Amino acid sequence: MDHPSFGSAIIGRLLESRGYRVGMIPQPDWRKKESIQVFGEPRLGFLVTAGNMDSMVNHYTVSKKHRSTDAYSPGGKMGLRPDRACVVYSNLIRQTYKHTPIILGGIEASLRRMAHYDTGKTR
Repeated sequence: MDHPSFGSAIIGRLLESRGYRVGMIPQPDWRKKESIQVFGEPRLGFLVTAGNMDSMVNHYTVSKKHRSTDAYSPGGKMGLRPDRACVVYSNLIRQTYKHTPIILGGIEASLRRMAHYDTGKTR
């Protein structure tokens, strides 16, 4: 989404204003390597974000029930983003482009360690 309230749009526009070319791949299909190859290998690297909402928060309620819609997908369609999207997207990039730098950002990259959805054990 190219909106000034979204971090990826701000960073993309800033890079463009400095003379860089920017390609954005919204919600690539994490099951297909081809989905991240649409622009070819980037010269500088991939900047990866899971979007404006943590993928686990987007998929599950606090009581761990699946949500029926995705507020940030076209038509509210669920299933266009994987759980733990930053990790999944980064692994897809690494499988395809072994040596290209990957820079993570966004809510999922910075706050994942504090998300209560990833606690493996209950107390």
